Amino acid sequence: MENQNENPGLEERTFRWTRIGTIATTVGALAAVAYLIVYLWNLRPPPVQEAKTGHRVAAEPEIHHQAEEFRVTYPTEDSVVEMNLMVRGKTLYPNMNHYLVVMPYANKTNYVENGHVDVLGDSFVGPVTLGEAAAGGGERFFIRALATRTVLSSGALLVVPGDAIFSEGVTVTRVASRTDYQAERGIAPRQQDLEEATFRWTRIGVVAAVAYLIVYLLTLIPYFRYRGPGETRSGRAVEEPPSRKL
Repeated sequence: MENQNENPGLEERTFRWTRIGTIATTVGALAAVAYLIVYLWNLRPPPVQEAKTGHRVAAEPEIHHQAEEFRVTYPTEDSVVEMNLMVRGKTLYPNMNHYLVVMPYANKTNYVENGHVDVLGDSFVGPVTLGEAAAGGGERFFIRALATRTVLSSGALLVVPGDAIFSEGVTVTRVASRTDYQAERGIAPRQQDLEEATFRWTRIGVVAAVAYLIVYLLTLIPYFRYRGPGETRSGRAVEEPPSRKL
């Protein structure tokens, strides 16, 4: 008869790691949900405003097509932003190449941004840089997306592709310094740093929880593997008790 308590320590360790794994997975799941809520909140459409097109006419190239549902959703119109930011929007052309185009009002020249634009379903997101570290502070910029089947290089947009489709854009103002940005948005000196750290550690927590769950599942493989007749949970053969002679 097999001894059910051949290796009680294995069962205790299994239960202990099960509890730890459950807690870690729960924490990771909660962090993922919190991050998803914040991400969806940032994707919300801007409030309805009266169209401000007086300064956009000069910003648009002469040859292009424009779609109303192809638009930038973040940042919003007339917002104050830092030099580097992520632009989000909605698109009707997921199978086309997407580029972000920035026009400084100081020189009225359109520039194709260098950063990669990710397109997922009807949404797009990509980085832009407004000016340079030593130039562009306090100036206004016009940001929009461009969809085309042509491959474009970063830099000044001198020739617009014939199939180019421009999104509706937004005008933003770049702050002169980080302190001005915080003051404009009513953020305490260290509050923005706290927000950035929260996002960063949320992502780290999710990755750590997933990695721990994978390792935890791997440790259970020996416990659940097939055991042949006469083999204990520890993998050792069961020693038959000496037979008694009557």
